Amino acid sequence: MFGSEPTVAFRPAVSLEDWRLILLAIRPYSHNTEYRKLLARLERQAKANGIVLMGQ
Repeated sequence: MFGSEPTVAFRPAVSLEDWRLILLAIRPYSHNTEYRKLLARLERQAKANGIVLMGQ
């Protein structure tokens, strides 16, 4: 068996424009449960970092 690996938070440097493009690209797939969960997580993280997108 493999030993447990330490969990490290992945914190990429993402600009406001990057956030906007990523969220806009994922939204059309929100009918899919897995994408909906991903989109929700990304939107929460964006909001927590002060990123406000139109239509929210």
